[in-house]
Amino acid sequence: MKMRARSGWFAAAVALLVPAMAAATVVLQLSFEEMTRRAPVVVRGTVRQVQTRWSDQGAHIETWAELEVTERLKGAVGSTVVVRTPGGTIGELSMQVAGAAKFVEGQDTLVFLEPATDARNLFVVPAMAASKVDFEKSPKVGELRAYRHLDGLAFAAPAPAAVRPLPAVEDLGTPAEFLARIRRAAGGAK
Repeated sequence: MKMRARSGWFAAAVALLVPAMAAATVVLQLSFEEMTRRAPVVVRGTVRQVQTRWSDQGAHIETWAELEVTERLKGAVGSTVVVRTPGGTIGELSMQVAGAAKFVEGQDTLVFLEPATDARNLFVVPAMAASKVDFEKSPKVGELRAYRHLDGLAFAAPAPAAVRPLPAVEDLGTPAEFLARIRRAAGGAK
């Protein structure tokens, strides 16, 4: 818990030092191999349902996405996982969080997850949208590609502490190439 508090302070300090990135959420830059090692759960799934609701305290809006698990790359989970992200829209009220992972029904996605600290059987994406990779048809070449949508995020490198802006969308290659990389990092081919 102390590490998260420090990370929040670090992100706030960076936002103050870099006014051009004030609209971005800053997350620690990690390779996919590091993300795989750190995340207790890594799954590929199809988004079956997306709902927005008020937090238990009624202080903010959250989005909950249910994924049907199509492949378990790391961790023990059932046939579905529920992922909570900050922000969303309820009626005419909208709460937007820069860099939050966005889920769309029918989406084919891979997520790096950790259990929510305040609820059972609920997961969160630890590095916001950086913890989510979508498998989508490329508008340019028409083939399926692995994309990471990074709009609203900036990366802070572990050392030296520098912040770098990110492209809105990062092309990670074909799904087969990307998944092979994650499977290797998870400790074995499936």
